[in-house]
Amino acid sequence: MRPPTAYALRNDLNETTWGLDYTSDPYVLVQYFDTLLERYAMKVYHVEIEDDSVDDPNVIQELDPKAEDPAHPEGDELDDYRFIYFAKAGQPIVPPYPLDQIIGANPHNDSCQYWNLPHGAPESPRPSEPTVYETAWEYPNGTVYYDSRFRERRTFWVDHRGNGWVVSGNPPEVLDDIDWSEADPLNNPTPPKEPVSCVQARYFYPLRPDFWWPENKPPKNTGDPIEWIVIPAGATSPSLVTVTYPTVWPEEVPTLKAGETITYSGGEYRADNPAAPGLPGIVGWAAGQKVYDDLNPTMAPLILNTFDDTWTVRLCDPLTERRVPLRRISSSTPGKLRWETDAYGVPLTGQLDLPDELLPASGNVTVVGKEYRFKKLSPSLQRRVFYDSITKELVMRGYLNDRTLGDSDLTASPAAVYLLEPNILTEDERDQLLAISDDMDWRDAVTDLYELSNNPSGVNFGQQPDDFCVGLQPCPNPSDPTSYLPQALPFAGLGPGLAAIPNQAFLDPFKIGMLRYDPAKDEHYAYVTLAENNHDSLGAAPITLHIIRVVAEKRFRGAIKVITGDNAFEERV
Repeated sequence: MRPPTAYALRNDLNETTWGLDYTSDPYVLVQYFDTLLERYAMKVYHVEIEDDSVDDPNVIQELDPKAEDPAHPEGDELDDYRFIYFAKAGQPIVPPYPLDQIIGANPHNDSCQYWNLPHGAPESPRPSEPTVYETAWEYPNGTVYYDSRFRERRTFWVDHRGNGWVVSGNPPEVLDDIDWSEADPLNNPTPPKEPVSCVQARYFYPLRPDFWWPENKPPKNTGDPIEWIVIPAGATSPSLVTVTYPTVWPEEVPTLKAGETITYSGGEYRADNPAAPGLPGIVGWAAGQKVYDDLNPTMAPLILNTFDDTWTVRLCDPLTERRVPLRRISSSTPGKLRWETDAYGVPLTGQLDLPDELLPASGNVTVVGKEYRFKKLSPSLQRRVFYDSITKELVMRGYLNDRTLGDSDLTASPAAVYLLEPNILTEDERDQLLAISDDMDWRDAVTDLYELSNNPSGVNFGQQPDDFCVGLQPCPNPSDPTSYLPQALPFAGLGPGLAAIPNQAFLDPFKIGMLRYDPAKDEHYAYVTLAENNHDSLGAAPITLHIIRVVAEKRFRGAIKVITGDNAFEERV
């Protein structure tokens, strides 16, 4: 509990010109009890905005990378009074005390949801010049956050309730080079030092009933948003206070091995190192999205030349059923017309669109309820791909630990060895399906299912039909909500049943140069930040950010699990 303290929030509301309207100069009169004299007394304090001329060890911050570091002599830390606060990735952006207590849990926020920039600025595509953003930054209508180096890295993100979060940190070598004796050590350090990526914030707070508001100002009611402004030293007019947050990565975060998929909590690195933090259990999340990726640090929309390499992991829904119609008007109808619908979107009634060799009477099909399962497929593909005899669709579903969506124990602790069989067709699996019939309509449906499973959200930026677009979704056109830009965004979806799949490029020694290198650990790595439970439908459900470190040199070992068919005499596994 903090001791009783006087905090000056503003120094601009008083009328300091001597006359009938004079109120007070910027001073605070504090009553205190003198325990030595055993009596009450008063003390006068002058209100100042910042003071970088003092050296006060009491204000050294715990997150300051030079604090208590034997490699740095005493005095290298930030030990003066400035609106600069180190902030840790994965944590909320907290206003300076007591402003955080005044704002509370319902901020007056004016930052865009996706790009995290002021309202009124176009969300996409991001313009080459920051003029629009800087205008809104100077004249916001609520609390606004800003990336100090928005062309290089996203540092913050705003959840659906308007709260700001830190999503990335600076590399240790950049923080290690900060010299607070320089004029502008964060933005313009002496070369060859790199500028420091920071979150910058300008806050609005609600007018409380016990706050005084001058009569010569525009009238305000209790709860109205008030801009936090002060009169800087040497100035005559007030301006918005800019609070700067240099960002740092947490010291310990879960490690994801190259080639490993995140579903259940823990992970292989945690299994090998029980004291290490474990990966999050993404399969049980109610909602998930990626909010930062080291390989796409600005989180810019992906285009044809960047969608394949500029990602560390992608979130996806690997258990959701993918369906393509297998219904036609007549046997002579071209394949692409087999899913025609009426004016209300209802599929037109037609004959069963399966070739004779795939009907139950052929002996090549096992009937399980309404599902026709094809015996000539491998055991895993037999249960993942089937024909729905009611809807007349070719369907693919995923399984995790022999469970799928709708199973009550989907998120229960798995066996020691478990398997994710995703709703994604590989080329080999597609060829297996094509090989069981020469019927052209069947082959068209299989091709459609293959393309749908690899591009379930239907992104379109000029890619090839067999390009891997799982974990992406279309980028809305801000000037026309009914259309999309030829770009893609990271997938954001509702659970349960979500997973994070890794970029297989981490297994390629020729592509390891795209990652950061940690000389102390002799490993190449990338950070990614995932958000849990950020969706309007979840109301007050707690939102959590998860920081994950993917290491290229740590290869996923895995295990072998044999998948057998329903037929005990089946020779294929």
